[in-house]
Amino acid sequence: MNNEMTYEVHPFTFSQIQTSSQGYDTSINFYGWKRENDPFWVINNKYFGYFPEQLPSNKMKLLFIGTFPPHSSQSLEFFYGSGRNNFWKIISILTNIQVSSLEDKFNVLKNNGIGITDIIYSLNRKKDIQSQKYNASDENLYPLIFNNINAILNQYPNIKNIIFTSGESSEKSAYGWSINELQKYKREIKLITLRSPSNISRLPNELVNNGDYINLCIKYLDVNIKVSYCVLKWAKKLISSSYFIRNDMQDILNEFEKLFPTI
Repeated sequence: MNNEMTYEVHPFTFSQIQTSSQGYDTSINFYGWKRENDPFWVINNKYFGYFPEQLPSNKMKLLFIGTFPPHSSQSLEFFYGSGRNNFWKIISILTNIQVSSLEDKFNVLKNNGIGITDIIYSLNRKKDIQSQKYNASDENLYPLIFNNINAILNQYPNIKNIIFTSGESSEKSAYGWSINELQKYKREIKLITLRSPSNISRLPNELVNNGDYINLCIKYLDVNIKVSYCVLKWAKKLISSSYFIRNDMQDILNEFEKLFPTI
């Protein structure tokens, strides 16, 4: 293998389950968490992810799909667990629910029937040319084995929406790596691509140091300007089809669009 590439297996996969003399243990290597504590963790030889399916009151209706955790991610406690990723901040604002602890993350998914997974099971990661580091950019990922998204959809037939957290403009993305298999799937599923919640996403130049934009962020969203922009872009795509969005989000979006109609 090229010495500028590193081989990685997703930290939340079947291969990460500890073994014992009796066979497979119930412990998972990452953060010492026990599978039997929560039946919604699913890791088998077909697919992996967190899929809350509560009967009979709550069916999983929506699935988030990302790409792969950042390099050296074995210590992450859950999906989008890197300190440089704003996924859970955005979810907290969109739902108007405090999401900080691991239990908060589980609860917001369970209470809203939301599943979460990544498209890549294993890959080679290339060093970034400029930084000479193994960063989190999808452009530097070379998938070897994919998660079986169609098997997930077959297991959870109430999923009506799939939301990709990368894929707006690149084939090397959660959407780009999923679409070929999803096109083979017979059931009608709405596919939504979102701006990446990673901190590496850039803010449009016209909003940088824009006082009106900054004041609106402080007044309505109470987070930094980059996270606010991602919240607004997500809201614009999700309001019409996602039941978990807070009731006043459209009003907030309208206030921003009065000054920044292309936001």
